[in-house]
Parts: sequence; C-alpha cells; structure tokens
Amino acid sequence: MKINLKKADFTDIEFLFYLRNIPQYYKYYTHSRPVEWEEHINWIMPILLGVDRRDLYIITADDIKAGQIRIDYTADMAEISIALVEHFRGRNIASMALEKAIEKAKKEKDIKIFRAHVHQDNIASQKLFEKLGYQIEMQDGVWIKFVLNV
Repeated sequence: MKINLKKADFTDIEFLFYLRNIPQYYKYYTHSRPVEWEEHINWIMPILLGVDRRDLYIITADDIKAGQIRIDYTADMAEISIALVEHFRGRNIASMALEKAIEKAKKEKDIKIFRAHVHQDNIASQKLFEKLGYQIEMQDGVWIKFVLNV
C-alpha cells in the first residue's frame, strides 16, 4: 500500500469535517463533542490560508483519503496528532504517515522535539506513539503527554 501526505486544501474541507465528527473518535479530542460547520470553517480557514502556525496533511492510502495529521508549531517544538477513517486503522498506515510527517517537520522547520497529547482511554494511539519511540513525559488528568527528541 502506498502512503502519502499532501497538504490539506479547500477540496478537503468536507472530508476533514466528516473525520472530526466521527463519534468514536471525538471522545478522545480536547473538545470532545461534534463541531458545527461554521465552527469547522472558522478553524480551518486560517490553516488553509497559511496564516496559522500549523500544518494539516491529508493521509492517502493508494490515492484514497485515509485520514489527517495536524502539526502545531511553537518556536522549538511541534505537537502532532492523527486521525484515520476506521477502515484504514490497524494496517500500519498511521505509523508510516507519522514517520513521513515527522521527517517533513524536521527537514522543513528544523524541529527536534515532538509532543503528542493522548487521552488515557485511547490505547491504540498510546501504542502508536510508543512504537514510534515517543516516551511518556507526564500525565495531566486524562491526558498522557508523550515526547520524542530527534
């Protein structure tokens, strides 16, 4: 299976809205509720217009949209998150896509520290980040904070 990342663009808005509002996933998000269309548009427009310190990638598997990776940048680090359509889970796509995203951020933005905040009940994501070499930095309430130094 061929895994690629492409920068999200205006043609991806509906797919990202769908992905954000899958009930079994949003329970693991910081804002654990569905979002309305207007709220989604207000969130995504600064990203697509390039005025936000964030990259948003669409993960494709054999040219089919499989999920998204978001990278939020600060001066010296990046926080990374991922979501996949259920059909594509459990097929090593997430780890391949995250490795590609980390390489892009290292190369393009000279990032050396990556973080991920994972809900304590999201065992699949915990295993994913541990598989990629992330270490548990701390737990803050229901959030486990992972860090990767590259």
